Amino acid sequence: MIKKGFFFCCILLPALVSCASSQPRLSETRQRELDLNRQGNSAFSRGDYRDALEYFRGASRLAVSVENFEGATVNMIDMAAAYGRMGDIEDAQKCLDAILDGKDAYPRRCMAEAGYERALLYLDSGNTGSASPWVEKALSYCGDGCEARGRILNLKARAALALKDYATAARCACEALALNRENRDFEEEANSLRFEAEARAMSGRHVEAMKLYGLALGLDKDSGLGRKMAYDLLGMGRVSCAMGENGKGRGYLYRALVIAGALNDGRTGRKISAVLKKCGQ
Repeated sequence: MIKKGFFFCCILLPALVSCASSQPRLSETRQRELDLNRQGNSAFSRGDYRDALEYFRGASRLAVSVENFEGATVNMIDMAAAYGRMGDIEDAQKCLDAILDGKDAYPRRCMAEAGYERALLYLDSGNTGSASPWVEKALSYCGDGCEARGRILNLKARAALALKDYATAARCACEALALNRENRDFEEEANSLRFEAEARAMSGRHVEAMKLYGLALGLDKDSGLGRKMAYDLLGMGRVSCAMGENGKGRGYLYRALVIAGALNDGRTGRKISAVLKKCGQ
């Protein structure tokens, strides 16, 4: 899903520039579009993806009604993200096709976001081979000064982890970490720390991994991201058990299991339970 900072730059910045020093005045239609997108973002954050989809669809229609095609594009990308989280990959890809098949018809920052979402769809479905080229395309569209670059590099790190290329994963996560800290994107900063931690752990550098997981956990807790906290604790539990500290490892894992249960996240709960068995439950 498109970050709020990107939405501001893509949709509101042209209005600010055209108004020069005067206070920008948004039409009633534009304001309704922005309100619907904000409501969609809120629903998406809560995990109410079906509601989010309807908000984004409504915002896109309003944008089209006044020929605000960049606004429509942003909302189509958000619709693709909502479809993807609902498991409707076909409709998600259709939303992205309308943008990515347009080639130069859209701003490069929009193309970068669409490429990111397509790579994420492939990665979430376990198709790393198809995801990796789209990560590279998204980075190409993004360029060096693009605000989304840190987030895209995190996705590249995740893809590298799936391919067991731990050196590349660590390098991309480190680069992403610096960018995300500069942008004060705390969620992506925590993702960078977690991906680097996993790369270090898989390379046998357990002490470094524990420190990185701990930093990620602190950020995710401050942000109220329970599911990410469960991932951090799962990583800490796995590493502790690998170091022979089974009691400490089980403590982390039980904490992660409680969070997953509170969130009704059965998939993560099953992963945690599997590691618990290996750690001598």
